[in-house]
Amino acid sequence: MRKIWWISLLLILHFKEIRCVVSCYTCIEGESNTRCNNAGTITCDSISQTCYTEITRRPLVVKRYTKGCMDIMDCMTKMNLNDKMTCDETPSKCTYCCTTDLCNASNKSTYIKIMKILYPLAFIFIHFRWTFI
Repeated sequence: MRKIWWISLLLILHFKEIRCVVSCYTCIEGESNTRCNNAGTITCDSISQTCYTEITRRPLVVKRYTKGCMDIMDCMTKMNLNDKMTCDETPSKCTYCCTTDLCNASNKSTYIKIMKILYPLAFIFIHFRWTFI
């Protein structure tokens, strides 16, 4: 019973950020991160959407920033395609996702990257803790 309680708690904590409709900074092809943030905000249409920042590098153009709401599964798919080596090269297009209000303010949103590491570790810890008790 105790194991089920801990797993339920972790699932609630994990999905509580995703279940709320969020507000995100929004812009298309902004010349800088600051200008993009000053362009305004948008409220996502559904609980399955998340905030994102997409950084595009093209020849003769330093960087362009696009921000807004995106389906969380699409965003995660795009973010998983990022490669640290190619994100800093020209041409490239890299997407960063996050799940809290106005979390896409910085150049790179790291919330989901951190959660992708922490929650599997928590599940492993809980599993092995109850295996040896």
